[in-house]
Amino acid sequence: MPGIPPNLYAIGRDGNLGTADPLFRHWTNLGNFGGWTLRSLAQGPDTRIYGVGTQGNVGLWDGRGWTTPAMAGWAVKSLAWGPDGALWCVGMDGNVGLWRDYGWQDQGNLGGWTLKMLAFDPQGTMYGVGTDGNVGLWADKWCDAGLGGWTLEMLAFERNGLAWCVGTGGNLGCWMGKAWLDQGKPGGWDLAWIHVPLPEQG
Repeated sequence: MPGIPPNLYAIGRDGNLGTADPLFRHWTNLGNFGGWTLRSLAQGPDTRIYGVGTQGNVGLWDGRGWTTPAMAGWAVKSLAWGPDGALWCVGMDGNVGLWRDYGWQDQGNLGGWTLKMLAFDPQGTMYGVGTDGNVGLWADKWCDAGLGGWTLEMLAFERNGLAWCVGTGGNLGCWMGKAWLDQGKPGGWDLAWIHVPLPEQG
């Protein structure tokens, strides 16, 4: 049974940020970090942290507060970088955007899906979570991702390929190859989002 990653970050349903204490299955509550009520987190290829607020606002953490980055022109639900460095977003209407030359290029409802978020595994495969909690794998259309059994809020991958999720019940799950292993609600938190940071650059 995998343990909860010690560097896992979580966003609660109140938009508060927490860091994991796996030994005691507890979250250290950082509150509304930087004064923001958060919806999601993302990390750029340079390991800098981006936050998305509940109003669709995007901020870049500079170590002291949230600053406004270039890609803040759309109201979004989430951001995701592919392994090739391409930046994607999901807009508030569930449409997909791809960052091109200082602007979002609207991809519409990609594959006919209205999305909550996008995620990439270490091999570069793109996954989408639909507004009904369904999960698809992108191969010029949405295909069965083989991650069934639960309805999801979001999906995340560690560098080793291990998949984690937040279910629509606010619970944490880990993919065990055939099914989600329910980690429950560590510390009693109703989760909205989780984030496993990339390793620091040397």
